[in-house]
This record gives sequence, structure tokens and C-alpha cells, in this order.
Amino acid sequence: MPTEPNERPVVLPGYHLHPEHHSWFARVLAQADAASLMAFTGGGEPAARYLTESQGKRHFDTFTHAGTGIVQDVTHIIHGKRFVGTDHVFRLNGVRVEAFSGLAEDLFDHLREGRVQQYRHEAHALRDSWPSDPWDAKGRGPVSLHPDGTVMALRRLRLS
Repeated sequence: MPTEPNERPVVLPGYHLHPEHHSWFARVLAQADAASLMAFTGGGEPAARYLTESQGKRHFDTFTHAGTGIVQDVTHIIHGKRFVGTDHVFRLNGVRVEAFSGLAEDLFDHLREGRVQQYRHEAHALRDSWPSDPWDAKGRGPVSLHPDGTVMALRRLRLS
């Protein structure tokens, strides 16, 4: 950072990118974001397609345990919109609960097909249109919708 003539320069942590590298860096960030979204929806292998070796691609290319190798195997309709993702069932103080993490199906389809820029454009256009109601009456539980099209939903499972 600029300083007075006789002062030591102030150095901040970080990286300087020259303008000729801005588009490359934007693609790297978009790919990393796509990988995190695919992992959030339960897909290790689909996440790996967006990672480099140094980012950990090898962790998803190897054998995975059946409980961790789930590939976006569940759809739910939340606030009238279809989401693709995965769910986990666990006990919370003895009560069986399902936690669903997913992405809006139309946005998910873009990432599944490798269309990262199309996902980014549509997610950006939709960012202010997601419902803000924290309760899904049909699912009987709390939901959190994020502007990027992701959802986390919880619901109590009925005893069978």
C-alpha cells in the first residue's frame, strides 16, 4: 500500500493478479464454486470434474464408502420448486430427522452438464426471486434458501 516517503510500506496478505490473468482467475473461482455446489448436493464424482489435482480431485476419484459416495439421489419440491440433492437421516434427541441439501433442478442440470457460465448467469438473474419463508408447509419443516439456488431443509420423520 502507498505510504509517506520515509515510512515502511504496509504489506497486506493476498495475491496480486495482473489484468491479463483476470479472466483465468474468474474461471478458476467459478470451477471451485461449481465443485462446492456439486459436493453440497451429494456428488463427489460430479464435484471432481471441476477440481484440479492440487484442489483435491484425487479424493473424489478413488473408491468411496457407500455412505459417502451418494450421487444426487433425491428430489424434493420446496416452496413449489424442484430441488435435486441428497439427504441424511439422523437422530436429534431421539427424534428421527431428515436433512436435505440440494440445488434447484434447472440450475443443477447446468452444472451436471458442465455449463458453469450458464449456471452463473441464471443463478445471478434469480438471486432476488427465491422465497424467504423459513418454513415449508408441505415438507413440515424449516428451510434455508440461498441466492445461489441451494437449499437446506429439515423435517421430522414419522414413525412407521
